Amino acid sequence: MSRPSKDAREPRFTPWIVPLRRIFPWWYLVACVVTFAVTLIVDPAVSAAGAFWGPAIGVAIRDRQFTAYRRQGKGLSLSRRDLIGPWWLEPLAALLLTIFFVGISFALGFVFGGTPVSLRWTGVYLMATSLVTFGILLLIIRGRRRNRPNADRTATPSQ
Repeated sequence: MSRPSKDAREPRFTPWIVPLRRIFPWWYLVACVVTFAVTLIVDPAVSAAGAFWGPAIGVAIRDRQFTAYRRQGKGLSLSRRDLIGPWWLEPLAALLLTIFFVGISFALGFVFGGTPVSLRWTGVYLMATSLVTFGILLLIIRGRRRNRPNADRTATPSQ
């Protein structure tokens, strides 16, 4: 008995509505590499900051997949631009998360690894700066969303 041809087989079921490459947070991957590089250069004993990026990337993928699922149910476009949001948001979030993760790595390195006190205060400063900037970013995004009509209601269904 021979195997059926490729065309005769049923398509493989995939839970992904859109390809992973369309929703993958590439800026987060770059930020993860930068976080590892900075922490390894400054203090090799404090390289645990990269562990924060796994969940951050996973949550971003899950949220974008859920957005794609909702948009598909409404018949809206599933382009990368529509799923991710403004072009500037992901790079800026990656930058702020990088600063925060490097800061928390320095602070935790002081607690658990015995790094110098100056590195601890640098870590605390980096964390505080990124948190304040992230709060300002959230206020800006909230203000932008209030001042424009809902994109899901005004968008035309895709064909």
